[in-house]
Amino acid sequence: MAFTIPPFARDLIEHWWHAICEAVDGLMDRLVPDGIVPAPRLPRAEVQAMTDALDLFEAMMRRMLILLAAQHGPAPAPAGALQLVFRIDECPPAPVLRNVRDTDPDFCLNPPPERALRSGDPPTDGLVSTAGILRRVRALIHLFDHGEAYMQAMRARFCAPQRPIPTLLPAAFTGPVISSSLRENLQTFHTLALDAQASNTS
Repeated sequence: MAFTIPPFARDLIEHWWHAICEAVDGLMDRLVPDGIVPAPRLPRAEVQAMTDALDLFEAMMRRMLILLAAQHGPAPAPAGALQLVFRIDECPPAPVLRNVRDTDPDFCLNPPPERALRSGDPPTDGLVSTAGILRRVRALIHLFDHGEAYMQAMRARFCAPQRPIPTLLPAAFTGPVISSSLRENLQTFHTLALDAQASNTS
């Protein structure tokens, strides 16, 4: 079942699609100046700020893809579909149980670290690798270069049993530094994306 994107939401999508694209290009220029590889080591505080920005960008792009795909309805992935490098869903896969270690009986009860950085780490703790950040930036650039392919992939994602996004707002949308106007946009994207995926996966 096709979903109709409200006109005001189309304007939001156009604005944020281009704004995030420019921001991602800026991150790439910061991470790989003059094409230098490998990724540089940067101050932990700067890397954490990039991580927070990417969390927000990825969640926003995922919801925009849901809206763009939902207006065409679900469809199987075309034969020979492009290999996508940006994750198009944020629902966790089946839980992974870790093996017990004799030296640490509680090891399997601890959640595996999702990233090398933790919010409680001190910001003055030296330089850290940006390799993970660079992979995520390149994945978003891949999305912008192949937007139509990602939209088609999201249409195919609607055919899967698990929905692309969960009901709860992502943590990236509720940060204390997010302005009230941006927060309103994020809530709009999330609410509309939930409606769009419900109309396409029910």
